[in-house]
Amino acid sequence: MRVLNAAHLVDCSAPQSKKTASRRGSARLAERRVFGALITPLRLEQLAEVIASDRPAPGEGIRCVFTMNLYHVVVLEHDAAFRQAYADAWAVTLDGAPVAAFANCKGVRRGRITGSDLMPVIVDKLRPGDHRPFFVVSDLATEGSIRRRLEQQGFGFADVAFAEPPFGFENDGLASQSLVDAIRRHQTTHIFMSVGAPKSEIWLHQHSAVLGDAYGLCFGSGANYMAGTRRRAPLVMRRLGLEWLHRLASEPRRLWRRYLLASWGYLIAMARDWNRP
Repeated sequence: MRVLNAAHLVDCSAPQSKKTASRRGSARLAERRVFGALITPLRLEQLAEVIASDRPAPGEGIRCVFTMNLYHVVVLEHDAAFRQAYADAWAVTLDGAPVAAFANCKGVRRGRITGSDLMPVIVDKLRPGDHRPFFVVSDLATEGSIRRRLEQQGFGFADVAFAEPPFGFENDGLASQSLVDAIRRHQTTHIFMSVGAPKSEIWLHQHSAVLGDAYGLCFGSGANYMAGTRRRAPLVMRRLGLEWLHRLASEPRRLWRRYLLASWGYLIAMARDWNRP
């Protein structure tokens, strides 16, 4: 039996003495560290259910949810702001296949939960009157597709909000404040950040004290895949852990450095993390 709420979670597949760590009372879902981050013990459906049904307490602020992939690991090695965002995250999942394989070798035997898989499950659980989602996306086509999806779930036009911030908004005080104000005005319950890492995670963390009590969900290209504005890898490639190859073939100019050069950085990160607790 599992008690599925953020205030008290017991993972009965592990010894009873191993309960989830907590921050802000007992509201943080976590198990063991991988690349310095605490990994949630929840499976995809369970995590989505908690995110949809368990509201942050008044004054709690943002519950950040990050999905760790190979690129994240490499950036974590040299970006202090990114490391701090991860350290304070409410839940971290294993997104990339190499990261999940390494975690398994360290004894953190949890399945992968990718942002692209988690996002649509959460969105499908949102209900008009209970939830007010806010999507930070990269283009109008993605906005239009997601809005139509939520309208089919019964959401009115004013129940859902979107922003397409300008390039470099994370370093622009006026642009950042404009986004903060829009999120606050909307009385947002779920912020979906889909404008890339590490800026999504760092921006949420740096503004967590002024965004209200909500979930901050950083899912990268998850919004584009859910909206159909970007084509995801075939299921067989995903199951084999080869989604990165499909993405590289689809966007070679944008991703070749990330996937090919960053791989060496990942090997170094694995060596450093192996003996960490």
